[in-house]
Amino acid sequence: MKIDGGGRSMGALAFVTGPVHLDEEGDDLRADLGSALSEALGASIVVESERSYTALRDRVIARDAALAWLPPGLFVRAHEAGAVGGVMRAERFAGARYQGAIFVRDGSSATRAEDLRGMRVAWVDRDSCAGYLFPRLALRDCGVDPDACFGSETFTDSHARVVAAVASGAVEAGATYVQLSDPERPSRGLAIAGWTAFAETRSMRAVVVSASIPSDAVCIGASVPDEVRVRWIEKLRAAHALPRVSRLLRAMLGADRLAPGTPEDYAPVREALLAEGALRS
Repeated sequence: MKIDGGGRSMGALAFVTGPVHLDEEGDDLRADLGSALSEALGASIVVESERSYTALRDRVIARDAALAWLPPGLFVRAHEAGAVGGVMRAERFAGARYQGAIFVRDGSSATRAEDLRGMRVAWVDRDSCAGYLFPRLALRDCGVDPDACFGSETFTDSHARVVAAVASGAVEAGATYVQLSDPERPSRGLAIAGWTAFAETRSMRAVVVSASIPSDAVCIGASVPDEVRVRWIEKLRAAHALPRVSRLLRAMLGADRLAPGTPEDYAPVREALLAEGALRS
């Protein structure tokens, strides 16, 4: 992928995401978002969704993307690999931060972290903050060793598949993202939960909720020239004011606006990866 100082390339530039909206409706959303971003950035952009977070990570680290929507854990790995030239924080309507949770069906007897012992659990993947890293930290904070807690562990590679596994009874517990209505007062309940996107799986509840996690990142690849990167950051920051871009970002990726970020914003994620032995200090 080659880009000149004017932001032009020999072909379309890829904005890659993880496994979101992998259906015909998603194809339409990707096409529309690519068109809107092309207009906003003054470059030809195509939005592509990888079928796994592992594939997303590998593609970004291989510098095969001009832009990428990365969960925080993958952002840290990409930054450590020198594959990121700039970062924007994807802020959601309930705030810039969210939490991870271990959840069960409403009929489960589990109400505390200790009650999860011996259960079958579904995780997203080992780099997922909400779907693995931060819920495990929360268990440790409750005095429960996550390595010895569960009867079995399954990795599904998506939040939707975690929810489906819990809903079907294939596992008793799963991990996904949530947002507290008021992080300072957890008793006020959840504004958002990973399972509420599925009408047939609303009868779920969180047993353990983690500390807040930095928001997802929109990254500009290290192969993008510095002068283009600076210009894109300014244009992306203003893009939420464009009705078409704002609507499509919300529909495709659940974000209301993009705000400039720094690698230091993701220091808690780096610490979580280090705690799991998944990153070299």
